[in-house]
Amino acid sequence: MKEKNLLDFFKKVFSYPKKDGLLIGPGDDCAVADIKNGKYVLLTTDEVQEGTHFLTNFTKPELLASKLVRMNVSDIYSMGKAKPLFCVVAGGIGKNISEKWIKRFSVSLRKEAALFGMKIAGGNLCKADKTHFSMTVLGTAEKKRLMLRKGAKEGDLIMGAGSLGEAKAGLEILISGGPKNKIERKLVDSFWKPKICVKESDKISKYASCMLDNSDGLFKSLEILSLENSLKAECEIPIFSVSNNLIKWCEIENKNWKKYALEGGEDYGLIFCAAAKFLKKIKKEIPQCYVLGKMKKGKGVLIKNYEAEIRAFEHF
Repeated sequence: MKEKNLLDFFKKVFSYPKKDGLLIGPGDDCAVADIKNGKYVLLTTDEVQEGTHFLTNFTKPELLASKLVRMNVSDIYSMGKAKPLFCVVAGGIGKNISEKWIKRFSVSLRKEAALFGMKIAGGNLCKADKTHFSMTVLGTAEKKRLMLRKGAKEGDLIMGAGSLGEAKAGLEILISGGPKNKIERKLVDSFWKPKICVKESDKISKYASCMLDNSDGLFKSLEILSLENSLKAECEIPIFSVSNNLIKWCEIENKNWKKYALEGGEDYGLIFCAAAKFLKKIKKEIPQCYVLGKMKKGKGVLIKNYEAEIRAFEHF
């Protein structure tokens, strides 16, 4: 079973005429509906599943709530000048979960949602063999500043905002027994509480031609940009796209930081394209942004400074 094949099938099955109000359906970070008031309605959903996204033996309910909120609002902010408004949460509760655990999760969920100006509007609970939670978020985006995955032109720069690879390292540290020092604690924090580019997305949307959140790893994000825009993504991975913590940890563990930058999912930074003429303005307004490469004629992804095998993230 290939994820891309399923997504292509869903795009065809759930396709509607734009005149019905649904402008963008399956295939982007959010669905987009036109409500005729200068803004678009955004809808997105994501979930955490025990055994796939977390293990109960090293998961505090507060941290799981944080991750669930952030992975969802990241999709909203990736759509440009946008903001989340309300959400509903559904959950399946495993036998090993106590009432106290659920209450801790719920209180943290409200606090975390409030950080992004979002309110919990309802939801559903049921028993389950394994614990899982899904969140559906409703937000809005300004029509003139809406960002989609499609829109890049040949010659556009490929740029990023947010550190790469930290969540992958943090997960490995958790699986291997947990953090043993300050560097490892920072990387684990990045797994549970990834930085969401709230202010950056607003500013980027003034100049970018397309954008998506980096949820499944940089290489996967570049593949998506290539496919959506029928262009070749040619890049190099700059050292300033990763944190000092990741570099130090990779040195200690004898690992390649570029592998983590390319393959690591769940970082939730932003990957976007913009015309070269906007580079100075982008760097002035968002100094932490970095250039990865260019969109060129052709197809596929070329990483010029990495020759090892790349295992792009796949859900199936």
